Amino acid sequence: MMKKLVPPALPLAVLVLASCSATPPAIPEPASSEASTVQGTAPTRIASEPDVTVSVMWAFDVTSIDEIREHADLLVAAEVTTIADRATFVIPGSGMPYTEVGLRVGDVLKGTPPDSDFIALYAGGTVTLQQVLDDSPKESAEKSGLTELTKEELSQRTQTYAYDEHVELVPGSKYVLALGHNDDGTYTIGPAGFAVFQLGGGTLSNDITGNKYAYEDLRLGWGEP
Repeated sequence: MMKKLVPPALPLAVLVLASCSATPPAIPEPASSEASTVQGTAPTRIASEPDVTVSVMWAFDVTSIDEIREHADLLVAAEVTTIADRATFVIPGSGMPYTEVGLRVGDVLKGTPPDSDFIALYAGGTVTLQQVLDDSPKESAEKSGLTELTKEELSQRTQTYAYDEHVELVPGSKYVLALGHNDDGTYTIGPAGFAVFQLGGGTLSNDITGNKYAYEDLRLGWGEP
């Protein structure tokens, strides 16, 4: 189902059955700053360490803005309006859940968004241990101890997943995002944090690589899809 900006196959994560709070961490207020089309800066450091970190080999050089541009079906400057409290295993058996993120488009750099406001999927997020059990092969679930938990424990305890190169999105903040169009019509932000660019003062920066780009130069350079 997923293509282009997600890996073809993910290794199953090793589960750590630690009790995790279902309450999200406090979200910092975005700093105000001017950008050429969409305004605002985006504090995008991950808010807390995930319980399960997934390492993966990408199919192309994700540190290259040219490669990100080439493989993206959609590039938009957008505000994150909502982030779902719970993720889902939309690719059964992949070992990585995805979280629904609401986006409000302010500028289109490549492709055509389905609407000015739409929902995209972002790798990682928080799931209940019941969701983990339902997605896990029987042998893996038994080894991890999931099958020994009560129904109450499975439904109340949670686990948070992320890629090694994860960037936390913040509701109310603006970003330039690279997205892939999936076979089922959905859109996925990716690959990981390499697809997330902070907006600030007319420039873009990637939190993972530390690279900075001129917003206007990139917009003009990308042109039409």
